[in-house]
Amino acid sequence: MGRVRRQTRRVKEKNPHLDAKYYEQLYADKELMPSLFRISASTEKEVNRTWEIWKKYCALRASDPDPLQRLCNISVADLRRYMHWYLDKHNIKKLDTFYVRMRYWRMMYARKMYEKMDLIMAAEMKSFISTILRVEYDLSETAQVKPTMSVDDLLQLLHHFWALCTDYYPVERQRVQHALLILLMAYTSARPGALVEGSGYYNTNDCLKYKDIEIFEVRDSECPSRNILIMTVTLRIMKGKRNKGSPPKFVFHERDDNLAFCPILHVLGLAFADDAFASEWINCPEDLQTFQVPSHLQSLPLQWKESMLEIPVFRRAVSEGGQVITSPTKALQYATIANQNLRLGKSTGFKDPFRFYCLRRGAANAINKIATTAERNQIMGHSRAEIYDKYYINQVVGTDTQSAYLGTPSKDALINLAGHMNLTRDPEAPNSIRPDLRAVKLDLEVQALEDERAQLRADIIAKFGSIKSAADTALYDDYCTTLADLRSRKEQVRRLKLDKDWQGYFKNSSIRHIDEQRRGIAYTYTEVTPTFIFKEESG
Repeated sequence: MGRVRRQTRRVKEKNPHLDAKYYEQLYADKELMPSLFRISASTEKEVNRTWEIWKKYCALRASDPDPLQRLCNISVADLRRYMHWYLDKHNIKKLDTFYVRMRYWRMMYARKMYEKMDLIMAAEMKSFISTILRVEYDLSETAQVKPTMSVDDLLQLLHHFWALCTDYYPVERQRVQHALLILLMAYTSARPGALVEGSGYYNTNDCLKYKDIEIFEVRDSECPSRNILIMTVTLRIMKGKRNKGSPPKFVFHERDDNLAFCPILHVLGLAFADDAFASEWINCPEDLQTFQVPSHLQSLPLQWKESMLEIPVFRRAVSEGGQVITSPTKALQYATIANQNLRLGKSTGFKDPFRFYCLRRGAANAINKIATTAERNQIMGHSRAEIYDKYYINQVVGTDTQSAYLGTPSKDALINLAGHMNLTRDPEAPNSIRPDLRAVKLDLEVQALEDERAQLRADIIAKFGSIKSAADTALYDDYCTTLADLRSRKEQVRRLKLDKDWQGYFKNSSIRHIDEQRRGIAYTYTEVTPTFIFKEESG
């Protein structure tokens, strides 16, 4: 038996300089404030926006315009006045939306006052919103329709996108990017902000980059003599876990049955356009067939150039030298792709607006059928299982309850169709609805803003001689503000009128079809296939 070594505890020697006087003098020369709790950049942006709105409200009161002082002395009456003013000045229709705006107000209060709002005051705020304001401003408690896009809907969308769509893209690369974003959203159920530059992170260039994508050439498990490509995509900037933790990594493989469903094909197209591969022997698609996986290896990674690792995969169109090009470094922003989605959904003929969250909900419902709860949470980036049940489950019950009760075979195809966006799709709709410009001119608020703008312009011309000469004056600022309000209102009226006409078309189309068939004047619709003319290039 060996000798047991006695473990001796080391006693830290006392430092004679660390006495009471030392600790009393520590930070004595600094005015410190409590540390603020950490919030995301997007939340910080909303809190700052709320602070600016609060300052505008406080400026109305000449006797006490200081916004910080008003927060210090906040009373129930003043808080109620602010909520009335906010609803009068903003187009809030949903009760939940106003709850969110006031939650940001409470966060703003906590960050400015370094303390949370009194619980009694917060409870009074919520009670006042749910009773008095809800009734007075007719705030709706109904949830917004949340369409779910299935694989059949996706096939219809992509067929229209590639074969029939004539939507304009400033650069054709934008079209390929749009298709790849649709596929990645469907296959990963990611939030849009994990792929493109989100609204809360504008001008940060934080998005999916080449360093987040890896492509490997591997042997086909079904045919070992054949090599195929697989690809991994790491979602590094998921909500709540941006650039930290262990982000999920998704694996994709080639799709030979339908190339429109193959994300690797789209990534290769963008990579070749960017000359992104490190090997001097990979410059075009044919080069991928000129080498094999070595016999002693399982895969052959296709490396990116070091200069490409920090380059966004999805990039925006910019104007340069009188031409529109794809920016070599600036990320695509969410607002751009969101508008393209709405346009694509309408040109496809979907009744409901097409948004990326249609794909996210569709992916979530598909994943829920095969994955465990833990796996589903990892894929979707959820911290709690109940988030899926509350926000993502398809509103259309996916079980044939009628057949289940009767004990008959389930009609799954019909049940699935009822939950598809294709159920109400009408390809005639885009060509049947035209914007009514008269609605904009007849809007009373537009007319009032037009009169105000004309009066301000006349005042500026009379006083300064030209609009440009009035720059940096209060009158000029009022003119610019009124002009911006006028443009915003015109766009709002145009959009509301178009949405109303769109819903009206779908509401009355079935009546029209029945009427035409009973009168014997019905016709067979033929989807028009556009003719594309491509410029021939030599060599």
